[in-house]
This record gives sequence, structure tokens and C-alpha cells, in this order.
Amino acid sequence: MKRIVFYAITLLTPIILLIALELLLRMFGYGESPQPLFVTDKFDSGYWTLNPRFAERYFSDQAFATAPQYEVMEKAKGDSTFRIFVQGASSSAGFPYHNASFPKLLEQRLQAQYPTLNVEVINTSLVATNSYAMLDMANEIINAQPDMVIIYGGHNEYYGALGVASTQSKGSSPRLVNTYLSLKKYRIVQLLSKLTQSIRAKANLPNSRSHTLMARMIREDAIPYGSDLYVKGLKQYEFNLSRLLNKYRRAGVSVGLSTLVSNLADFSPFLSENGSESALTLYNDGLEKRRNGELEEAVSLFNKAKDMDLLKFRAPSGIDSLIIQLRDKYEARLIDIKDAFEQYSPDRLIGGELMHEHVHPNLKGQRLMADRAFTAVAQTIAEQWGLFPSQGGGFQYAIAPADSLYAEILISQLLLDWPFNRGDESQRIDPGSRAAQVFSGAISWDQVLLDSYYSQLGSTPYQALQTARVMLQDSPHREEPYLLTGEAYLRLGQFEKVEQLLSAMPKQLQSVRITTLRQKNAIANDQFYLAAELTKELLSQKPKDYLLSNQLKSIESIILLLEPGKKLHEMPESVLLDALEGYIFLEKSEAARQLLGSLKVGRDSSERLLSLERRLGSI
Repeated sequence: MKRIVFYAITLLTPIILLIALELLLRMFGYGESPQPLFVTDKFDSGYWTLNPRFAERYFSDQAFATAPQYEVMEKAKGDSTFRIFVQGASSSAGFPYHNASFPKLLEQRLQAQYPTLNVEVINTSLVATNSYAMLDMANEIINAQPDMVIIYGGHNEYYGALGVASTQSKGSSPRLVNTYLSLKKYRIVQLLSKLTQSIRAKANLPNSRSHTLMARMIREDAIPYGSDLYVKGLKQYEFNLSRLLNKYRRAGVSVGLSTLVSNLADFSPFLSENGSESALTLYNDGLEKRRNGELEEAVSLFNKAKDMDLLKFRAPSGIDSLIIQLRDKYEARLIDIKDAFEQYSPDRLIGGELMHEHVHPNLKGQRLMADRAFTAVAQTIAEQWGLFPSQGGGFQYAIAPADSLYAEILISQLLLDWPFNRGDESQRIDPGSRAAQVFSGAISWDQVLLDSYYSQLGSTPYQALQTARVMLQDSPHREEPYLLTGEAYLRLGQFEKVEQLLSAMPKQLQSVRITTLRQKNAIANDQFYLAAELTKELLSQKPKDYLLSNQLKSIESIILLLEPGKKLHEMPESVLLDALEGYIFLEKSEAARQLLGSLKVGRDSSERLLSLERRLGSI
């Protein structure tokens, strides 16, 4: 009996000590619970938004943690809502763009071509992460009731957070790393992680290239093809993606698994050994074969050059093969973005026509990605809902000019630093410049778009409309983007678009400002009955408004003039003069001149008519 008690005490003592330490850490406020994927939106408590601090789960050094883009979704999913989540890293996050990422463009097209559905595309992609993050967030995504998940990831498997060759790695065993993530809620685990990171930081020598995130994430900058570390990266991807796809299959969630694209033809290897089979030699041989028209051999050499590149910032062919294998095994829908890019590219060799640098697509590429993803989503909607896209022509993606401008600047700065070192140093921007402040976050992207909108509205209202549309897409639960979009449509003379947009917006957002814009639009479009109704509504809220009273008087006088069945020459002159004054007051000069001409035919010019004629001349 004593022996049993002894063994029990021996076994229980460390457990009790651990529990006591955990309680003490919590009592003294050490650490915090892991950040959730979704938090309540600050503008509307009826919406979830992505947590800006969510990525802290995956980085031992919180200074490395990146933030997702601003995304919102309704807390109470409606019956007509089709909800899509996108998972991945910087390429699917849309780098270097804010609003021109393929998930944003996909959402635009789906909303336009499925008008009876409330389509939400929530992009959870995080820069500098990999399959660990995708698997870790899967349960929270499932709880958010997705209709479909699109996965585009694999380039960051080695150097992304927790990757086998990353400074943020927790080991090469995917099982142990995932266990670590599940235990991070405990303060003891957080303490040990911080201590380990501190020891690692002291052991690391200063690095001259450490000012870039890409450089700071790398622990092993040479990973030979077929090496132990290379194989561990493939096993990591297979382990995590298998479990991710299995989770979604068991939850009954449709998955679109995408092939990956990288710049083969116009991007030489980052780091190469010497010799005939080195990455740089293979790449140069590929260029030569292409020049000679030996395209099949050129494609093979370019792919081998990518695999032999020691710096694994582009997914090797092993990742490409795993995507096809796992798609077949778990019956996911293949989104073959690689094929779309090859079809567009000269000689089917993906290069600078579609890519900014090694893995990030340009605007043409983003559109191609959105188009290919749309086809897969349309098939899913047809299967689940029996709906098909509308065939109305004229759809165009809305892309804010500022997004394209700042993306080009950002890429030019990226290429100046390690591991690229390919840019023109004279292009480096001043740290105090507006662009630098935008990239650092000192100037918010919302402010960039707002400033752009007002600078465009007077001279280039079509560009202002594009800017307003992406703002509305970002924040469909806020009043301001509706006003900006409506004003841009009004400047372009697209009156029906204004009324369609504002009358259909959520009732809880409709305000005096919205009604005022609708009234302004109705007057501009000669919709005087609607204008009278809206003016009365405004007067009910502002009964002493002198301008509104005069507007209503003018509108009603014009309505009398336009009553069906009445002829001008049969109307009393006072009615005609009241209508003329109404047109002039509302600055409807063309209609006023036409009425003035009719009034002067066969009539003596009264003092009032002459006075109104002078007023019209001053407009």
C-alpha cells in the first residue's frame, strides 16, 4: 500500500506543480488566450471581421506577425448567403495589392452574376505563413458555415511561420508542431516558447539583411533538391494539407484546391551552386532552348532550374505533385490556375507578362485567377443551389487606380533588397514620403482611397467610381461608401444606377444624407414625382429648412406643367412662369430655355418674364 501511495505521489507531484505554475502565471496576468480568427466589427456589431492580431498564433517573435486584410461577414448567415473562404499566404492575400487580389475580384464577379445571392468571399490568407496556419484555422472556418473553401498555398512551406527552415520553426515534426499550436492557450507553453525564442535570438549573429521580413524568416538559406530538409518540407505540406482536406470533407464543405504559379521564364534562380546541373546553368540552358524554338526542352529546364534553386521561395515540383495527389484522394475540385496562366503566356511559359517577380501575379494575373476560380465556384453553386450565372454582358472588375500605383512602387522597393538585389537603387523612396507612410501604416489604406476619390471626382469621375466601388466592397455595412459611389454615378450621369444602389441598400444605413443624394439624383434625372416625395421626407425631418421648402415649391410647379393631357398654350401664364422659375431655381437650364421660348411665342413679355429671363442668363 505504501508503495502505491509513493508511486501516486511521484506521478502526481509534477502534474500538481505544473497546474500550480499555470495558475500562478494566470493570477499574475502573464500571457493571454490565443487570438481568435474572428472578432466583432468595430463599425457594426452584427458583423464579424478578421482579427488583425490573429497571426500572432504562429510567430514566436510578435514583431514578425502579419495582419489579414479587412474582411467582414454577417454574424447571422442569411438563407440566401453563399459564403466562401480563401486560404493561403501572400499570393492569395493579393500582395502587393489591397483590393485587386483575386478573392476580391472573384467576389465582384459573383455578386454581379448571381444577383439573387448574397455572396461573401472572406480571404483569410496571411503573409509569411504556410499549411500550419491553414490547418490551425480550419475549425473556426467550419464553425462560420462556409459553402466553399478555396485553397491556394505551397510557396511558403519552407520559410513561412513554423516551416522547417524558418526562424519561427518549432521543429520538423508536423505532429509535434500542431500539438504545440493546440497547447498555446496554456501560459506555461507561452513562457517556454518565449524563453526558447530569447535563447535563439541571443545565439543568432547579427544579419545585415535582417531589415526585410523575407530575410528575417530564413534559418536555412540553402536547401538542396532531394536533401533531408527538402523532403521534410514536402512531408510537412502533405501532413497538414491531408488533415485540412479531411476536416472539410467530414464537415461537408466543398473545397477548391488550386495549382500554383511561379515565374519560370523571366526570373533567374535566387541562389545557385556551380556545375552543369546547377540552378543557374539549367536556367540559362532553358533560355537558349527557347530562343532555338525547342520549347518542350525549355519548359523542362526551367522547371528543373526552379527545383534546383537553393533558396526555396518558389514551391518545388514536389509540392505541385502533392496538390494533384491530394486533390484526387480527398475529391476536391481542382482550380487549375497554372493551366490558365500557361494558356495566356507565350510558349506556355509563365513569366513577366503575368508575374511581378517570383510568385506574385500582376493585375492581369489576378484577373485570370479570379476567372478560373469563378468557373469552379459556378460549378459548386449549380450543384448546391441549382443556380447559374446571369448572362448579362458588360461586367468589368473594379480596380482602384491607387491600388495599382502603390503596388508598382511596393514591388520596386522589394526588388532592391535581399534576396532580390535586382532593382535600381535610384528608385528607393524617401522614408518621409507619402508612399513610405502608406507602406508603414502611418497613413491608412482607407485614407489613401478617400484622398484618391476626391482628387478624381472632378476630373476623372470614372476613376472615382472604381475607387468608390472597391470601398463599398470592403465596407458594405457602412453608409459612407454608398454615398461616394452614388455621387460618382451621378457625376457620370448614370442616374438609374444611383437610385438602384441607394434604394436597395440596407434600411438601417439609410439616412438624411442618403435621402438627400437620392433627391438630388431624381431632380437631375427629371424624376419630379420621386423628387417631390423625397423632398417631403426631408422636410418632415427638417421642417424649417428654407432651401428644401423652395425646392419643393419648384418641383411641384414643374409637376403642374408636366401633367398629362395638358397643352402649354391652354395653361395660365402664372403656371408657366412658376414652372420656369422652378426650372431656374433647380438649375435645369436646358428645360428652362425651352419653356422660355414657348412663353415668348405670341405673348407680350411681362416684367416677371423679363426678370426670369435675366436670371436664366446668369446660370
